[in-house]
Amino acid sequence: MTQTLKRKLILDEVEVFDSLNQMTFTEYKGVINGQSSYSNHLIINDNKILNLIVNEFIDMAGKDYRLLDIWANKYSKGGYVQEHSHVPTTEELKNVDCKAGVYFFKKPKRSGDFVLDGKKQNVEEGDILLFDCDKKHYSLPNETNEDRIIFSINLAKGVEKIWNNDKWEFKKILPK
Repeated sequence: MTQTLKRKLILDEVEVFDSLNQMTFTEYKGVINGQSSYSNHLIINDNKILNLIVNEFIDMAGKDYRLLDIWANKYSKGGYVQEHSHVPTTEELKNVDCKAGVYFFKKPKRSGDFVLDGKKQNVEEGDILLFDCDKKHYSLPNETNEDRIIFSINLAKGVEKIWNNDKWEFKKILPK
């Protein structure tokens, strides 16, 4: 896929905030004036909201894609994420087709535009963007007193990430 896919997903706010309250947020590299749940490697089995988000992204990417990571970021006033991409560094994923995505759960006006591949994206609350993992992206600073809250995801085609013996392993899967 060389294009960016966009879709709308509206979730129950109470359920999403309940889900967010179950996560541990910390400072994370590249997240300025904000916090991330990334380093906590969420296991989503019993989390209805995370499953809904993951399933929406997989529906957009294609049935042969599997979840690698999902996390949430919260950006307070002045908060943004520095420019980066999601190209995997793990040897097992070097030649695997991977996608990255962002779900904009809370995006107040003036809370910071999302820039993908050098172009501002027209996004609002409820929007989902899916793109190739090598696309550079970042956000502009949040100018409001309200938090901007996003969920980000990494997907891989034909590879499954499995928690085994207290560590993550990658297993190739055959196409359906």
